[in-house]
Amino acid sequence: MRFITAALITVAFSSIARAQTQPDNPFAAGTWDFSLAGSYSTPIRFSQAHTYSFIAGIGKYAFDNTAFNLELQGYYAEQPDGQDDAIIGGIGILGRTHFLHFDRVSVFLDGGGGVTYADHMFPTEPVTGTHFNFTGKVGLGATYQLRDHAFLMGGARYFHLSNGQIHGRDQNPTYDSIQFWGGLMWTW
Repeated sequence: MRFITAALITVAFSSIARAQTQPDNPFAAGTWDFSLAGSYSTPIRFSQAHTYSFIAGIGKYAFDNTAFNLELQGYYAEQPDGQDDAIIGGIGILGRTHFLHFDRVSVFLDGGGGVTYADHMFPTEPVTGTHFNFTGKVGLGATYQLRDHAFLMGGARYFHLSNGQIHGRDQNPTYDSIQFWGGLMWTW
C-alpha cells in the first residue's frame, strides 16, 4: 500500500512539475484565430503576370496544432504586355498544421483552395483566360509569438489558378507562381 501511495504522489508531483515547465499550447484544439496577410507572387513555368493579394481569414483549431480557416481574398494582377490588369476577389478554405515548436516559434505546413472572380479576363497569356477561376496553394511557413495571443507569420507557397477547363481545354490558361506572404494572427 505504501508503494502505491508513493507512486501516486510521484506521478501527481511530476504532472504538476511538467505543467509548470511546459507552456500552454497556443494552437490547442478549440482555439479560434483571425489573420490578416499580404502576398507577392512571382510567376513560374509559362506564367507571366505578377499578383499581389490581401487576405483576411478566420478559423478554428479542430485538433491540437491543426486549424481550418475560411478566407476572403483580394488580388491585383499585373498582366504582361500592357494588357488589362485585373482586380480579383475570392473565397477559399485553408488548412494549417504546426509540426515543429521552438519556444516562441512554430513551423507549419498549409494548403487549400478556393474560387475567384476577376473584373478582366485572367490570365491573358498564352491564351485569354476567364473571369471565374479556381485556386490552389500549398507551402511552408512559420509563426513568431509576439505576445500571448498575437503572432507574426509568413512563408512561401506554390500558387495555382485556372478555370479547370470549364470552357474547354483551349481556353484554360493556367497561372503558376511562388507566393511570398506575411501577416499577423490573433488567437482566442
